[in-house]
Amino acid sequence: MIDKNDSPIIWYIPGLYSADDPQEKAVQLLQTIYPNAKEIANVVWECQNGNNISLDTVVSSGVENAFNDSNPLIGLLDLALGTVSSITQRWINALDDVEPTAQRLAKKIANDLSSSQRQNLILIGHSLGGNIIVRALAHLNCQNLSIKSAVLLGAAIENMNRNILLAMEATQKPICSMVNPDDTALKVFQTVTGCRALGTGCELNYDHSKFVEYYTTTYLGHSSAFYLSQWADVNNVKKDFDESPLRLLENVAGFLGIDKLIEKNE
Repeated sequence: MIDKNDSPIIWYIPGLYSADDPQEKAVQLLQTIYPNAKEIANVVWECQNGNNISLDTVVSSGVENAFNDSNPLIGLLDLALGTVSSITQRWINALDDVEPTAQRLAKKIANDLSSSQRQNLILIGHSLGGNIIVRALAHLNCQNLSIKSAVLLGAAIENMNRNILLAMEATQKPICSMVNPDDTALKVFQTVTGCRALGTGCELNYDHSKFVEYYTTTYLGHSSAFYLSQWADVNNVKKDFDESPLRLLENVAGFLGIDKLIEKNE
């Protein structure tokens, strides 16, 4: 939990880049949650950016092409399979870069920060960024080093990964994990790895003095802004943030361009 009198150093490690979930939005919300932070830095990693695809653009153009097909249902099925295949391949490519990135992050923390700076450092990671944090903390633990705390937002790491226990020994305060069993992107992670993600909930009962889970409200998406808004709620932070775009089901028609397609086919 946030100590209102603290002036922490915040390092934010994002997941895969999405034009629909810009990192600037996450950083702005972090500034609201941690107004007294000495530093809020966005940590960039090699495979994070992928193809910089806007899912909105992909789906809208794909739906239009599907309805131009002689059999729209087959066209929509091809669209769905193609989209899942594209996302899955991005996951696979990024997963290969997670461990090397974690090693580099641990090395930077160990070599570039003083002991007092490390004790002020909070790592916050969304999706694969949470995976990187857990692994980096495990490396720090092996060097008998620790930081202040970590916050995992829909962490895309196996929920029984051995590094979790090591990571718990590398923070002075409990690791906090925001989890959502309905997160559809983490279900893609499960398809790729064959394992449930930590971001959908633990299977083990960890020591609550070292690891605490907070369940979010039901939401099908994987937006970093959504998870950060939930973390703000946990800490009773008043947010200057419009959550309405995050309500996925309320915006499906506009998101898919269904209204335009209906007019086109009438």
